[in-house]
Amino acid sequence: MNPRLLELYNQELHHVRESAAEFAKEFPKIASRLTLSGMDCADPYVERLLEGFAYLTARVQLKLDAEYPTFTHNLLEIAYPHYLAPTPSMTVVQLQADPDEGSLSSGFTLERDTSLRAALGRDTQTCCEYRTAHSVTLWPLQVAQAEYFGNPSAVLGRLAASEPRAKAGLRLTLRTGAELPFNSLALDELPLYLNGNDEQPFRLYEQLLGNVCAVFARAPGGDWVERLPRTPCARAVSTTATRRCRWCPRPSRATACCRNTSPCPTASCSSNSPSWGARSSAAPARSWS
Repeated sequence: MNPRLLELYNQELHHVRESAAEFAKEFPKIASRLTLSGMDCADPYVERLLEGFAYLTARVQLKLDAEYPTFTHNLLEIAYPHYLAPTPSMTVVQLQADPDEGSLSSGFTLERDTSLRAALGRDTQTCCEYRTAHSVTLWPLQVAQAEYFGNPSAVLGRLAASEPRAKAGLRLTLRTGAELPFNSLALDELPLYLNGNDEQPFRLYEQLLGNVCAVFARAPGGDWVERLPRTPCARAVSTTATRRCRWCPRPSRATACCRNTSPCPTASCSSNSPSWGARSSAAPARSWS
């Protein structure tokens, strides 16, 4: 038997007695025939009748409460069908390539559905296994610096002067390994994973897609600067070919998200939003920005 039945029974009985007291006060002649006077009832038969009524209404209330999850479930299925969908176990895996490995100049692809096994714990016999949700290509690249700033003119100088609307910026400095120049990499696209706590990655992702004023690429020392197309997926340009830099938010589905979290050789992005922006220009050795 449900333990809440007794609680509901006492609530219903108390309510019936309060109602009986109000009835006796409003209609004293009829209440006297029912031997109702205030909260007490002198007639044991009437008292048992009230208790039986409280028991039945408590069962009805318990049944209504049990149907409430079914009602809300059906309502959510109509209003927000994906909310109740089962969410599989997932994780984000950081893959690190050796930046000094020269054979990576053409990239190394880890195919989708590649099995990844976790190390066994001290008292465990079964390891946790995931499969990658999509293919990941590793490159001999690393992020030397990532900097957000709120005063583009003080950091970027004449680059910021060309975009007076810019109120914030993001600068990424990238380096290659094994003394490789960027134009030696057979690189068509490089996902950038935005990592952070709570809603920070989503806010940054929104700004990069919706509020970018300009994108620039700059060589070490600033002797080469190029303005890049302002598109939702910022395009970074090298000296020999056009490179596409895809900004990727925190993964939202899949059993495992396996991304190379060494972010991309982006360029210079500027944003007209003061809270989060993007303007990036880089000046590393053997690097893009």
